[in-house]
Amino acid sequence: MVNLAGVLNDLGLHGEAATYLERARDIQIGVFGPDHPRLACTLTSLGRTARLRGDDAQARKDFDRATEIVLQQPSDRALGTALNTRACQLISNGGAEMAVHDLRQALAIVARTRPPDHPDRITAYLNLAQALDAAGEPYEAVEQTSRALDLEEKALGTRVGLGSLREAGLFLEQLRRSTAWAVGLHVRSAPDHPEAVRLALTTVLRRKGRELETSARNYGALDDPEADELRAALRRTREAWAFLDLRPFDPLLARGQAREWCLLTDRVDLLSRELRKVHHRFGQPPPTVTVEAVQERLPRRAALVELFLFQPLTDPKTKEQEAAPRYLAYVLHRQGEPTWADLGDADAIDLLVAAFRESLAQRRADVETHARRLDRRTMAQVRPLLGEDVDTLLLSPDGSLNLVPFAALVDEKGAYLLERYNVSYLSSGRDLLREAEVPSREPPLVVGAPAHEAGPESSGRT
Repeated sequence: MVNLAGVLNDLGLHGEAATYLERARDIQIGVFGPDHPRLACTLTSLGRTARLRGDDAQARKDFDRATEIVLQQPSDRALGTALNTRACQLISNGGAEMAVHDLRQALAIVARTRPPDHPDRITAYLNLAQALDAAGEPYEAVEQTSRALDLEEKALGTRVGLGSLREAGLFLEQLRRSTAWAVGLHVRSAPDHPEAVRLALTTVLRRKGRELETSARNYGALDDPEADELRAALRRTREAWAFLDLRPFDPLLARGQAREWCLLTDRVDLLSRELRKVHHRFGQPPPTVTVEAVQERLPRRAALVELFLFQPLTDPKTKEQEAAPRYLAYVLHRQGEPTWADLGDADAIDLLVAAFRESLAQRRADVETHARRLDRRTMAQVRPLLGEDVDTLLLSPDGSLNLVPFAALVDEKGAYLLERYNVSYLSSGRDLLREAEVPSREPPLVVGAPAHEAGPESSGRT
């Protein structure tokens, strides 16, 4: 019934989910008694369902009772879950400082009981970051978010394209949410903090367009027998990995469990590497992306302009976004820290894009007017970040801005962008990190230049 309630919550049927959870709670009390650890899990699910229904008072009551049960018979895993649950409730009710205290304890438990690259660490870092931000400590929130996203980036290579479509979809949704969180943390809470700007740009460079890129690289390997065999072995190893992860933590067996975890982790890494070698035949693997690595590849007198359609997170209660989508611009030079500009409401800019493209397609006389309007909302805010020495723009558009010929925009002096800058386009700034030449799978073809006009006597010479 608890599992069914989880499915119902995913479908938005929170009232029906609560009915099944209440029934499960009553059965567990009758069978196990009112203080059994299993009851704590059900009460936690009831509390989450109450929050989704907007009943914060009932949610607080369920969470408090679950925590009380866990503290009577604590295990590291149960205590960590209880602390996380209580912290979420505290944040919702203005107790962010107390939530930070609980989540630091939860992170310490995860650090003690989980290997360094375990997915639970990602969750622990992000939960703590959200509490820190709510408590008015955005700079430490940036630090914790950076740790979480580094672990996600490491997991990206082994979880997207190397597992089932469902696994990949769930992980990509997790990446979408953590990307929105990282960029939102910068824009909302630390707009002038250099590390927040760097984190946001690094996240955009790593994540922008990654889903399509990974899918394109993996489609070619779908019918490959070697890839099928490796995927099957990887699936079996992951099942053993998941089974071990669900085992209750026992301090007496901790060393053996840690050893078994490491062996399975090494096996997953080995199979993933072998599968990536197969996928490599069908396209280049993603590079390791850092701001410094991109800067090294930037030409002199050039600047990368990474445009990003920022879509804030959706509130789980209302299913509405925290704020309207916006376009952001991050600018990176060969040296120095990245800078940024908030270009404004995405819907308003999209309307300008549509008007400009329509005028351009119909070759109307007002095309320069529309080009100037669009420039005023986009590149006019970017130019102050470029400096006087830049003469080359490496533009990576996003959203409807992918459809804009930026070289045709008109600046405040009436000049086209092309008159001042050489403009090149990238799908993402990480394109600069790809190998300059991709080895061909075909033998070379050499074509000479025979002198046909010289007559038969010249045959054999080129």
